[in-house]
Amino acid sequence: MGSALVFFVILLGRIVQFIKELFVAKEIGIVAELDAFIMALLIISISSEFLFKPFGYALIPIIVRLKKYSVDKVNLLFTKVVGFSLVLALGICLIQINCIDYILSFFASSFGAQHQLLTRDIFIWLIPYFIFDIIGFLFGVYLNAQNKNLLYSIYPAFPALFTIFYFLFIPLDQPIYNQVYGFNVGSFVVMCLLIYTCYRHGFRPRINFKMDKSMRICFQQWLPLILSALLISVNPMVDKKMASDLGVGSLSHLEYGVKVFSIFSGFAVTGISTVLYPYYSQKIAEKDFKGIQQFFKNTLKVAVPPLIIGTGLILFFSEDIIRLLFERGAFLPKDTAIVANLMNFYMISFPVMTIGIIGVRFINAIQLNQIVLYFSAVNLALNVMLNFLFIQYFGLKGIALSTSLVYTVNAILMWITISWYFKKVRHA
Repeated sequence: MGSALVFFVILLGRIVQFIKELFVAKEIGIVAELDAFIMALLIISISSEFLFKPFGYALIPIIVRLKKYSVDKVNLLFTKVVGFSLVLALGICLIQINCIDYILSFFASSFGAQHQLLTRDIFIWLIPYFIFDIIGFLFGVYLNAQNKNLLYSIYPAFPALFTIFYFLFIPLDQPIYNQVYGFNVGSFVVMCLLIYTCYRHGFRPRINFKMDKSMRICFQQWLPLILSALLISVNPMVDKKMASDLGVGSLSHLEYGVKVFSIFSGFAVTGISTVLYPYYSQKIAEKDFKGIQQFFKNTLKVAVPPLIIGTGLILFFSEDIIRLLFERGAFLPKDTAIVANLMNFYMISFPVMTIGIIGVRFINAIQLNQIVLYFSAVNLALNVMLNFLFIQYFGLKGIALSTSLVYTVNAILMWITISWYFKKVRHA
């Protein structure tokens, strides 16, 4: 019942995010301003994806183990993590502000001068979102490790919710800034809610910044996760850079295709990560490997048929879905055809990608993160090569096809690793 409620809340959050995209499509459409926002958000989010999100994944198994002994130890570790992350985030902001022109000269080299200035301005305005999102994410991890998953499950929807609020009630002369202000206010509100909820569930700051064993273990697990996340986060950067080089509007088309795909993939990934990661960590702490193996078998039997059927239906009705959702206002019929094709090329990997995520979170939980690092390097090299190859034959759609093949290879590698691990456990 608890897991079903978590998945329902995640679905609700995805719906809110999707409604936000409907407002963006209607009010903004496929224009250079949207390309600027996408690029600014990409740049501001890079360090969050490859530095702070991995910190959360390294933290959960350690919190699960520590809470069996002492809540004070958990709070002491978590206070250190939040303090360290806040200082690091502020330092990164200063570096990015001073280097933004150089960053834009690389990532947005195909943008015109006015286009680059707008991207720079949006980037500066999104810095509060960057800080609030990191702190909120870490407090969400604290709740997730305690199996208090509801608010953690829906917190990514708050920026979208407040963006909708701005579009409806405080429309601006430049509609793109409705997104900017919505992201800032939404991330601040949910950060406050997460901090308050953690306080209600036992968090009390414990000020002691000496390096102890738990913090050392956290850093040891963090490093390979940083490197693997860096390699993983480079993939969408490569995709968006190549898309931006294909002409004005190409980046926005690709982003719409990704966003529609992410309604399905994000629901699966967020739900699986939220529910299974603490579950795996708990089972591993209890050394119940037989229980995990049985769980894998049952999950695959139940999940695979509906994943395949659902994917087939979405592929069949893809153009109708895009037309129904987006084709109004500034979003034209030609945009519908392009985005539907992109979504199809992403969706073909959905069943395999979902199964792969089930495996990835188990590997994170057993702290074999160096293996994830090796696979991430393989995925990056493969993505770059396939992008160059498929763009020649399929244009913008080749980027989506490349991503799907990378997801497939990654899932195969993960499950080969899990099979090897269980054989090793049986013979130990």
